[in-house]
Formats: sequence, structure tokens, C-alpha cells
Amino acid sequence: FRLVADDGAQLRVDATQASNAAPIVDANGVHSASNSVTGPIHLVVGTHLVVVDYFQAAGSQVALQFFCKKAGGTEQVCPTKLP
Repeated sequence: FRLVADDGAQLRVDATQASNAAPIVDANGVHSASNSVTGPIHLVVGTHLVVVDYFQAAGSQVALQFFCKKAGGTEQVCPTKLP
């Protein structure tokens, strides 16, 4: 997975925010979208809960992009369901 965010964003898989599970992708903090943050995870076939938490600090720049890649595949904007 890869996140591009202005400002902070975190991605968790198969965990709720309340569980305090470490994020797979941690782009937290106040920053521009000029950097992207990646985090690998191996998922078995099946349904998985993906949660992206995002916050916007003061300012006019807003950005959030969420990318994914299947093993051996090419990166794409993450759809709601991978075939």
C-alpha cells in the first residue's frame, strides 16, 4: 500500500482504530503531499477491512491518494474491491 497525503494519514488492515494496532502505512503529521509513504503487507485471499484515517491541518492544500499493488502486479489507485 502507498499513501500520499497533505496532511496526516494512517492505514490499518483488519484492525479498528480503537484497537491501537500499529498502522501498516504511517504518514502522520503536518506535511505536504510531496512525499509518499509505503507499507508492505501479505494478505491471504478473502475479505479484509482497510481503514484510512486522515486529518487536515490549517491551510488550503488538501490531498489524499491511496494506492495498492497485487503481488507481481502494477500499482494502481486502490479500488473498493480487487478482482
